[in-house]
Amino acid sequence: MFSASIHLSPSVASHFHLHPCQFLHAVMASNFSNFNSNTSASIQKNLQKDSANRKKIFNDLVDSRLLRCEESIRSISPLSEHDNTKISSISENAENAEDQENLKCMEHQSQIDSLTKALKDAQEELSAMKKGMSKCLSTNQQDIIMDKKKKVTWTKDELTQAFALRYLGQNSYNYIRNVYKYPLPSISCLNNWASTFDIRPGVFHDVLKYMEIAGRNLSDQDRIAVVSFDEMSISHFYDFDSKYDEVYGNHKSMQVVMVRGLFGSWKQIIFCDFDQKMTKEILLDLITRLHEIRFTVKAIVSDCGGGNQGLWKSLAVNHKKCYFSHPKTDRNIYVFADAPHLLKLIRNWLLDTGIKLGNGQIITKRPFESLINHNCGSDLSTIHISDKHLNLTSVQKQNVQTATELLSRKTAILLQRYVGDYQDCKALQEFILTVNNWFDIFNVYWFNAAKSCTLKVPYGVKIHEQDEALSKMTTLIQEMRSVGKVKLQVYQKGILMSIESLRGLYEEMKTDFNIKYILTHRLNQDALENTFSVLRGKGGLYDHPSPLNAIQRLKLIILGKPDLRCRNTNFLHHPETDKTLVEMVLKDVKIDLTTNEENDDEDALNVHRLSQDSLKTLSTSSHEDDHKKKNIFKKFQDEEDGQENIAGYLAMKFKTKYPELGTPNYALTPSESYTQHMSLGGLTKPENPFL
Repeated sequence: MFSASIHLSPSVASHFHLHPCQFLHAVMASNFSNFNSNTSASIQKNLQKDSANRKKIFNDLVDSRLLRCEESIRSISPLSEHDNTKISSISENAENAEDQENLKCMEHQSQIDSLTKALKDAQEELSAMKKGMSKCLSTNQQDIIMDKKKKVTWTKDELTQAFALRYLGQNSYNYIRNVYKYPLPSISCLNNWASTFDIRPGVFHDVLKYMEIAGRNLSDQDRIAVVSFDEMSISHFYDFDSKYDEVYGNHKSMQVVMVRGLFGSWKQIIFCDFDQKMTKEILLDLITRLHEIRFTVKAIVSDCGGGNQGLWKSLAVNHKKCYFSHPKTDRNIYVFADAPHLLKLIRNWLLDTGIKLGNGQIITKRPFESLINHNCGSDLSTIHISDKHLNLTSVQKQNVQTATELLSRKTAILLQRYVGDYQDCKALQEFILTVNNWFDIFNVYWFNAAKSCTLKVPYGVKIHEQDEALSKMTTLIQEMRSVGKVKLQVYQKGILMSIESLRGLYEEMKTDFNIKYILTHRLNQDALENTFSVLRGKGGLYDHPSPLNAIQRLKLIILGKPDLRCRNTNFLHHPETDKTLVEMVLKDVKIDLTTNEENDDEDALNVHRLSQDSLKTLSTSSHEDDHKKKNIFKKFQDEEDGQENIAGYLAMKFKTKYPELGTPNYALTPSESYTQHMSLGGLTKPENPFL
């Protein structure tokens, strides 16, 4: 069977005078019966001829078109002079238009630069305004005032500040918010925020979380902590906590635990419970929890109550062994008794029974009574004690202020000056001065580089003089006995234990952190007592809250800034600058209701008024005078000393303008003047013409 590949074109079909399809049909219909090699060659020849014809026709067409294009080009005449002028004019106009556009662009650019500068100045002014506003207004508050926002999501910082203002009083808060239109969160917003903070009896877990966050910004030294704990009386009412579906009631006291920095300025309440004595298990658990968040407890402090004595016994500490081991690190944790509490006990035992010294001599309150009798009754009197310092009720015996006034260096000097040189008076003076130096060392609130010879500086600044004073106190306490007692009393053991603890803690901290001194007020309970004072004062006359109310008040203190001070006689009132760690995390509440002025002890003595000197130092008085004649003379001397006191103060205040009014004590020769008796180096003695 024959098969072939046939390529047909219209030219081939036309050669056979047939349409290509007809030709193909004819070929296929004949089954190629007549198709032979000659026919194939003829077809091939015709195809080649047809291709050549097509190529010739294409070339002829191209040549024809090129010819016509050349003729068209030849027919175009050159531009006339008029056309060239017109083109030049158009070009010149275009250049002028371009120059005008460039000029306009420059003008616009100048305007843009001017507007840009004005905008920059306005932005700088706005930035300065915002910076000024930021001192008293938060970002959200600024947005509300500038009508940028109608509603905002308050930050924790803003809520904390608003909560502190609310803490001062809801009526004042609403007045500022509604009348003065100060942008503040609503009361319901504050309540919702506060309700999320979990404060219930036991360990405050939420507080520990905030402490852990705050601790990240503290150094290892600043994380050294002191744990203090004490009980506060509450009412016996029953309360129902609807939030947690719990009933509180019939409780007598609330145990509160505070941890504070030994070197860092911070404090935080971490535990409370009702009718719960502090136990070894609770204490070690709290120390362990603090260790887990990288806070190292190095000391604990408490009063000498019966429950705390039981704790000391369970920890195997006493006046001979003043420390116990850390449950995790096995390092020493030193035990301190609260110094102001010990001072009250010294005063109470002295007034109630008298004290028998190591040499067998007994000192009592009779010299104090003789000193009070020498009071001239004038406003100029320098005698600052009265019967209220000696005849105390059970409640008044808890008053620290009267104890510091009675057992002050000033009292000892007045005994020497007015009562006389009787043997029992001299013994009482020495006793007071020894106790005074001890309390000075244990109650230092700030670094006071005074020029005077006082020991009222941080422990370690005058280490040799301070250790000598502490050794003298140790000998006194070990040898003396309360009248009618054979053994050392609890307060004596507390003093001895605290002295040894201070020495041991100082040496250990010096080795670990190369510290120079310790502010010893961080080793007493004043911060905790201050919290109790604020907590009681929050209820006004209702100063014994119910259990639930006590928890709620404690929550307010933790969330707000507890710098409000209510009068409490159980501790010495000093400027409290430590912040809670919750405040550190929520940002500081920028409210300061107290002044941090340090009273000048020397000036205060000159004007004869209750001063920091009488609040922080100790001394006593003693005298027995059987001669009325001499008493009358001493009363006149008291009034003269008062005049010298006032005149010395005035001479000191106007020493720059009128230097002739007085002479500084350090430039005086020894004499028997009142100024030289009282001064530690900074008082001014008035000149006789001024007197």
